[in-house]
Amino acid sequence: MTNSDNDHVLPNGNTFLASTASGVGYWAKATDPITAIKEVRRQEGSHWPKGKVPIAVWYGDAETLHVSDSIFGGSVSWNTSKPYVPIGLFTATERSIKPLQKADFEEGGCHEKWMAEELSNVQDGIARRKAFEENVEEDPAVQELIAEST
Repeated sequence: MTNSDNDHVLPNGNTFLASTASGVGYWAKATDPITAIKEVRRQEGSHWPKGKVPIAVWYGDAETLHVSDSIFGGSVSWNTSKPYVPIGLFTATERSIKPLQKADFEEGGCHEKWMAEELSNVQDGIARRKAFEENVEEDPAVQELIAEST
């Protein structure tokens, strides 16, 4: 799914991004997480046993937060200067949305484990960006190139 207009963008420029937490699937952006989850569930629900769909949700900058082309396990791409916030990993059915439990799917993942991994990913991304920026500031060759280009 794609959002062609800005109906999914909040006044602060952020959005909620929901995606099936699997190798192939659907995604949706919305101004609230429930609407994003429901849209993904609507698109994907008939492909899952018992109609249960694992859905990952993130909150972040509407322009830079996207589902990765190499999605596996509901991964996202994002601009490290504008970190995203993981909201959760959910099981969505036709009638309910709840945090994913180990027993919901054969893979054995759960909401808590996913949240810990996602928070670690954000922290790692921010640390790598900070280290890169510090190296750029200290590298005389980079500074020379910057001076030449201005």
